[in-house]
Amino acid sequence: YHMPIRIIMLTAKGDITDEIAGLTYGADDYIRKPFEPRILLLRIEKLFQLGKLLTCGSLTLNPDTNIVKILQEEIKLTKKEYDLLYTFFLNQGMILSREQLLSSVWGMDYYGDERTLDTHIRRLRHKIGEKYITTHIGIGYMLENPNE
Repeated sequence: YHMPIRIIMLTAKGDITDEIAGLTYGADDYIRKPFEPRILLLRIEKLFQLGKLLTCGSLTLNPDTNIVKILQEEIKLTKKEYDLLYTFFLNQGMILSREQLLSSVWGMDYYGDERTLDTHIRRLRHKIGEKYITTHIGIGYMLENPNE
């Protein structure tokens, strides 16, 4: 599955303006040398939320084990279905365009049939329930908690 790209700057530059610049231009975290290795590991875990279940209503996804469950019952997904659901979880509550989903799950250079996305979303809805992935006509799809 696709792990999001995270950037931690490890630097000897201790000036506050350097830290502001690093964070402004895209770093997720900024650590000055010398640093404590245990602190670095904790910050990495926090950035990737390792060990944290992703939830949406009674649907859960464990990024460490790739296990998806509804009410503690495991759901079997294909790799593409899992990648698609994981992309939705990372962007929960945001409408994702067809292009964003195809690029994220099938790759930047995907030039195949766009209907493959419709097929995978239909199969995914069949497995997890229709209520989680909503269609926003002319815009895209969104994962949302049906209980809210």
